[in-house]
Amino acid sequence: MPRAILCPHGPDPAVATCHLDTSDGTMTPANRVTPDALRTGLARAGSVAAAAEQLMDVIVAAGFELPSIYLERGGRLRCTAQRGYWQVYDGLAPGAGVLGSTFAAGATHVVRDLGDTPEYIRAVPDVVAEICVPLRLGGRVAGALNVECKRPVDDEDVTWVEATARVFEEVVRDLGGVPVEEPAELLARLGYELATLADGQELGRHTLTAALTVSGMSSAALIPGDGSRPPVLAEGPLAPLLLDLPVPDARQLVEYVARATSSWAVGLEEGDGFEATRALRARGVSSLVVLALVAKGRREGVLVLVDQHPQPGLDRVIPLLEMLAATAAAMLAAATASAALQLSERELAHQATHDPLTGLANRTRLLEEITSQLADRRGRARLVVLFVDLDGFKEVNDRHGHRAGDRLLVAVADRLRHAARGSDLVARLGGDEFVVLCPGVDSVGEATAVGDRVLERLAAPVRLGEVDVSVTACIGIAPADGHTEPEDLLAAADRAMYAAKRAGAGTWVLAEALT
Repeated sequence: MPRAILCPHGPDPAVATCHLDTSDGTMTPANRVTPDALRTGLARAGSVAAAAEQLMDVIVAAGFELPSIYLERGGRLRCTAQRGYWQVYDGLAPGAGVLGSTFAAGATHVVRDLGDTPEYIRAVPDVVAEICVPLRLGGRVAGALNVECKRPVDDEDVTWVEATARVFEEVVRDLGGVPVEEPAELLARLGYELATLADGQELGRHTLTAALTVSGMSSAALIPGDGSRPPVLAEGPLAPLLLDLPVPDARQLVEYVARATSSWAVGLEEGDGFEATRALRARGVSSLVVLALVAKGRREGVLVLVDQHPQPGLDRVIPLLEMLAATAAAMLAAATASAALQLSERELAHQATHDPLTGLANRTRLLEEITSQLADRRGRARLVVLFVDLDGFKEVNDRHGHRAGDRLLVAVADRLRHAARGSDLVARLGGDEFVVLCPGVDSVGEATAVGDRVLERLAAPVRLGEVDVSVTACIGIAPADGHTEPEDLLAAADRAMYAAKRAGAGTWVLAEALT
């Protein structure tokens, strides 16, 4: 037997209507609230939040189990009212899910089969369809009315939900529009956004933007550390003035908050101040805020806000600005520590694979690259190793000292880099032994040409202080084809190098010629 269900709003016919619960649980469209009746009822709500709550009850009574209204505040979609969910998604980004996609596109999104909708974000089991309608206010999309259903939807369902959304738009407009962010909500959003950033420069700029948003001031700047440097970032019409702030004035502003969390002036009284504030006032600054940026007891700098006009009531936002400054300082400190750690890791990784004297690849890096090339049959067939050993290095070391010997090795390394091809890897094995690894060689002649250039460049004298010294080299050249182990390939090139030494200084020998 059908049973009568009354909307929760009571007997008022403007918003309450009797719906017929049929045997299959569906509601007939004829029993749904008309736009005119809905408009009359919602107009009595008194606030956007109350109107949204009433609309949820009307939609549920019309046979839609899971309605919700999201309104945009601070660039995120915030759940204003809902029915049927134990938990909700909040702070959705434009484009996230069906709801975010509807908001971003500004067009109704009807999903009749959620299985074919990859952007759908599952919130409740058994949902089979969704109707999402954008809410427009003042020529822009301000939110969305979303209806999820555990039954299929038809065109009449879509038409009714869209008409309901249009009525809600009118009511919100009459009530003054979407409520603005509360100060605590604004601060939470800005703090969250700061926490998502890792780059110090980006963090600094976002801190300035956030501080201007909270304070209502026109311009802001960041002074690093103890004020021994001028501001490094500034925004707003007074940014040029702040960036030109002399170091003594910057240091004085920093001193304002050496024992306090903030220092401020609203420009309502003449009064007097130190040299820094006198200079700012003389150039048109009427209001000033200085905020300490301190994290774990360490000063990261100060945040300076200025405006050309007096700012009465500034004292009420100072606590919010202090909390924002504390968040920014913590994030800046974390970004600095992270950058230092990454730099240290890169330096350690470089040290593990490079020769500290010449900066060339070391034996570890060389063996890694040879192993990689040998693992590829095509790469192995086109790989050639040049083993370079200096002649006359010991004499230079003994005669002029180890410091001169080190300078000579650095000069040799530089000449090897210039003699090698751009794709080659130049390494120092230790002492006066070097290797040029030549991948992608089309012919052995291409590798021997590298050997000729090496010998030619090394033949020129090297200036060491007041003296010129000369060294030569012997080179062993070994193609990789036929070798499967890096050490075997290096050994073949090494044997060829000793054959070159027996032939005479300034020569190269090809390993193939030894067999």
